[in-house]
Amino acid sequence: MPPVAPPVNSALDAPTFYEILLGEIQAQSGQPGNAFELILDAAQRSQDDGLYRRAVEVAIQQRSPERALRAAQAWRTQSPDSIQANTTWVQLLIFTNQPDKIPAALSQVLKQLPEGRRVSTISELPRHLGALTSKTKALKIAEQVLTPYLSATPTRTAARVCLGQLALMAGQADVALAHMRRAHSDDPRHATPILLALDLANNGHNEALPVIERYVQADDTPAHVRIAYARHLEQRRRLGPATAQLRLAQRTQPDNRAGWLALGIQLVELQEAAEAIQALTTYIDRQSTAGAVVTSGDAEAAGEAAQRALDIARHYLAKAYLQQNNTAAAQQWLDQIPLERTEFGMLLQRAQLLVRQKQWPQALTLIREGRTATDIEPRTRILAEAHLLRDDGQWQAAYDLLLTHMRQSPEDTALIYELAIAAEHLRRYDDAEVLLRRAMQLDPRDAQAYNALGYSLAERNERLDEAHSLIQKALDLMPDDPFIQDSMGWVLFRQGHLERARALLQQSFDARPHPEVAAHLGEVLWVMGQQEQARTIWRDGLKRDAQHDTLRQTLDRLKVRL
Repeated sequence: MPPVAPPVNSALDAPTFYEILLGEIQAQSGQPGNAFELILDAAQRSQDDGLYRRAVEVAIQQRSPERALRAAQAWRTQSPDSIQANTTWVQLLIFTNQPDKIPAALSQVLKQLPEGRRVSTISELPRHLGALTSKTKALKIAEQVLTPYLSATPTRTAARVCLGQLALMAGQADVALAHMRRAHSDDPRHATPILLALDLANNGHNEALPVIERYVQADDTPAHVRIAYARHLEQRRRLGPATAQLRLAQRTQPDNRAGWLALGIQLVELQEAAEAIQALTTYIDRQSTAGAVVTSGDAEAAGEAAQRALDIARHYLAKAYLQQNNTAAAQQWLDQIPLERTEFGMLLQRAQLLVRQKQWPQALTLIREGRTATDIEPRTRILAEAHLLRDDGQWQAAYDLLLTHMRQSPEDTALIYELAIAAEHLRRYDDAEVLLRRAMQLDPRDAQAYNALGYSLAERNERLDEAHSLIQKALDLMPDDPFIQDSMGWVLFRQGHLERARALLQQSFDARPHPEVAAHLGEVLWVMGQQEQARTIWRDGLKRDAQHDTLRQTLDRLKVRL
């Protein structure tokens, strides 16, 4: 590492200059203690802000908060009106977890700042004060310091949102909700109260959702708010509404590159390959044009993040082309991701391509031994190999593989669940039920195990009341999961509750228009005499996956041609 040049100040006398130079030499040669004393002494001699800042940096580099505080205190004493000195002092008080000293110092900084910087600084306070050990004390500090700014028009929204964020961190959701609602009332089109509302909703406080839902109805909703709301909907497994928000975001702000990536990923998950390819190539073109100039550590980190995002876009482009059975294009995009940046999902995708090319030995070698950017535990590789076998229709081989490893890890619920699914496909229903009940016993909150057994019974039209109870348990655990909603709709259909089944299956399809849900919803509509609506739903399912087994079997059984 080249030596850091000392700060230049034409007013420095020769002794002070050589003191700085000696301090920098010692800092670079592994003597930071001596360097700190020399640089701090030079700062006090010259009254130079740059030297005080450098003394703080050297103290932090040597992991000496006491010296950093000493330098900052000397700086404040020398320059009591320096915003930089006072800001550094506050940051160090937070870093050293001294909450009692923060209010006075922070109040002084906010008073000194011009209006524009004051608003942005208040907005950043949750990130800084949130680093304190006691979140309750962090909230109290903010309440004490921000009271004068809650009534002033330029700062009131930032102040209330700040208090709301800190209240949420402190576990005081009711206080956070109150601040969010007041901030939104004061400025109905300001974005930050809505982002606070999303934080609340993401933490399970659904009382915030009506505010968000009203806000996003407006055409002028900022793209970053729509993207954040889409992320919330995705977490709730409502991919259909999430994608609608992303489409709106890109329609109103097409220059938002992150929005194109998010939209493309969602469209791949919805198996809308053609539109996904368009969105992802738009992102790659715009991101590549923007480039990344590395001039500092922060810029280097940003460049790495941008490169990773490009790799993710290429990965999903390959998925989209695979959905179109275009293996050559998929291979082309995967080949643009260097092996040293390959994550396991990308490795699995390479293996899937090899399987499609009938190169099974190479695919297995890749899954079992392929290197990735991060270490992968053996269990993950086993599950991936079973996934490859399943996708290729080799259910017996998948069953044998999983059974061997489940015997070695008899309490691994992931292995047990996957083994049960393989047993189900091999029509070993009793074995599958034993395995799924074992998974429930090991993890009573495993919603997928309850759902799998309930759906299996409903599909075979057996023990329907028990199937209903099992799926209801799964739905209680994961009420927003569209696939569990699909299972409940299907068992209601089997029980003869057609209207309830239709409503729940429609809800599932709206959230996640999957071909299997299309098969079930279409059949219910067909039985109810709504043939044209059924055909529309089935066509949508076939557009996403023309070879989907359940959908094809449904059409054959009902003797429907589309």
